[in-house]
Amino acid sequence: MDIHTGDFDADEGSPSEDGSPGDLLEPQETGDLEESGLPDEELASPGLPLEGASAETSDLGMGAVQPVFAEGEFPALPVPGLPQQPAEKPEKKKLIKFFIRENQMKDLWRRASVAKENVDANINNPSTASQLLDRIKTARNELMAGEENYEVAERHINEVEYQIAFVQRVKGWSGSLGIGLFVYETVWGIVLLVFMFLVLGPAAFILPVEPESGGLSQEVVFLLGSMIWGGLGGVIGAWLSLVKHISKDQDFDRQHTLWYINSPVMGIGVGAVIYLILRAGLLSISGPTQGITSPLAIYLLAWLAGYQQNVFTSLVKRILKVFAIEEDGGESTAPQPVLPEPTTEEEAPLGAQQK
Repeated sequence: MDIHTGDFDADEGSPSEDGSPGDLLEPQETGDLEESGLPDEELASPGLPLEGASAETSDLGMGAVQPVFAEGEFPALPVPGLPQQPAEKPEKKKLIKFFIRENQMKDLWRRASVAKENVDANINNPSTASQLLDRIKTARNELMAGEENYEVAERHINEVEYQIAFVQRVKGWSGSLGIGLFVYETVWGIVLLVFMFLVLGPAAFILPVEPESGGLSQEVVFLLGSMIWGGLGGVIGAWLSLVKHISKDQDFDRQHTLWYINSPVMGIGVGAVIYLILRAGLLSISGPTQGITSPLAIYLLAWLAGYQQNVFTSLVKRILKVFAIEEDGGESTAPQPVLPEPTTEEEAPLGAQQK
């Protein structure tokens, strides 16, 4: 069988002139494709990049492509089980740069150096000095870490400067007000002792006291003696407090001046109340049936109450319990009498009989 093969014309792209069906395979013109309205993606051949597409692609075969990331551009994937740290906003860094200047960092460093010199010159307590020097060291480390730690470093320096200023104020108050209060308490102590031994004399320590013509009775002598010893307790308590806060703790504050001024006067009043409590029998020292055999017990209790007001407060609370008076002004807590229950219906009150 003869097979006829026609020669294609290179110019026309069609079969030979013998009229073969090659005329049906003639492609359409380019203009017809553009008028068809199909997008370029549908017209592109598989595996061929479109015009204007990124050249950074890799051929996976079968016409598939994937983007290729440059080094350092591949996005970090979250690791399960590990906390994700939020990225610092660039706006925050701009604000830090705007508000915290280089001269502020230098000034804070200079303040740290001055504070260190003041600690060496003014702080006498080794423990306090060690704590302040540690704060200065922490502040400098925060400054060297960057301007974002400026506020933390400033807080440490402010606390050190406040402590140094307080110590300097305490020294000034101790040298002026503290010495004046010490002299004030000393004068009160001398006056009370002179009145005790020169005015009252041995009569304040002897039982019984027989009043002379125009002299003081036993009750008045013991009352005055109790008041004097209460005032002496207040004087000694103020002395010890001044020594403690000026010399030992070095935290004397002038806001407590009124307490130092009032301490001897309060002791005198407390001593008088102590004597009245003992004489009224509300509190017994020697026993429930024995009277006062020596005024020394009265004076000792008066001195303790003047030295420490908590002793006097405890005595007052005990007396309030004796009278069954509540401190909050409530009703009396004294036990109420209990009426005997009737044994028979005839003895029961009217209306209480069983139905």
